[in-house]
Amino acid sequence: MTQPTRILVTPRDPNPYQSLLYNEFDASLWDVRYAEGPTRSQTINVLAKPLMLLWYRTRGFTVLHVHWVYEFSLPWARSSPLALRILQLWFGFYLRVANLMGYSVVWTAHNVVPHRQVFFNDRQAREVLIRRAAAVISLGADTLPALRELGAADISIIPLGTYEFENVATPARADARRELGFVTDDCVVAVIGRIERYKGVDRWFTAVAALPARSRIRLLVAGDCADTELRSNLEHLAAACPQRVRLVLEWLSDEDLARGIAAADVIAFGFRSVTNSSSVVLAMSQGRPVIVPDVAQFRILPEASCFRFEPEREESLMETLCRAEHCSQIELDAMGFAARSHATSFDWSDASRATQAIYRTLARR
Repeated sequence: MTQPTRILVTPRDPNPYQSLLYNEFDASLWDVRYAEGPTRSQTINVLAKPLMLLWYRTRGFTVLHVHWVYEFSLPWARSSPLALRILQLWFGFYLRVANLMGYSVVWTAHNVVPHRQVFFNDRQAREVLIRRAAAVISLGADTLPALRELGAADISIIPLGTYEFENVATPARADARRELGFVTDDCVVAVIGRIERYKGVDRWFTAVAALPARSRIRLLVAGDCADTELRSNLEHLAAACPQRVRLVLEWLSDEDLARGIAAADVIAFGFRSVTNSSSVVLAMSQGRPVIVPDVAQFRILPEASCFRFEPEREESLMETLCRAEHCSQIELDAMGFAARSHATSFDWSDASRATQAIYRTLARR
């Protein structure tokens, strides 16, 4: 009986991307494992990474698929340039060991460089990763120039599949609004998901505060925020316009996400920097038009599915909210239909087949 091809994946992330991708793999043909550390200590797990590679290599694993590098961002080291340099060297050593052991390294470029600093020089660390990688996967064509500038040559484009909620009933719009404290006539603009600085969530508070008094715009901001300084800033901004903002800074279950999206007319994304966004795909998959910055990463989106703002002009966010507010429900529903049609044009079975093809090619080597 043919043994399955064994793939080692790192890290295991709460983002549903990995589970949606690997759930499509046939278990009789593929053995996909996450390279989770042996302890609860992040520092010890990072130090043990080369030993983990050896342990899995002796059990027949031949491909190491790196998705993100945030495991190397150790809390005690973030304020020390020397520690960041050492961790960068350790990361390079880890990749070199993987190559010497016979692993084919694959990197999926979820971000060209990390949104938050991980190493002393994140760009140099990416260049090392690309040199050690046998294959680089991009989620969209817009990142190709930046990846090539870092040294990537042969890049495969495998877009995100559709994000659907599993075993979660989507509530009716009226019920979702009532539960969240909105009324029928409100034009609800939602910012939903993990709250981080690069996502520019604070920009929407400024934009909402600048709207005329008669505006029907109501802002829903919901998601976990681990950054205490950012949390405090958002709470202060929300307190300045309590009638227009509902702020829920806590972890959201799929039921919570589904309720927030169902209550919204539009889902807003104020990114200050972005490579790819599963949140945008999730919103569009649920049939909601989106507000996005007018940057290369989102120019693939159909005009009929989104509102765009000029990222360098802050007043453009307020103007975009006004455009959304003055759309009829029929117009917003049509935009939502266009959004869902676009988001469902490439599914996870497509992404999985394309990823498997890369693994097969590397396994034959």
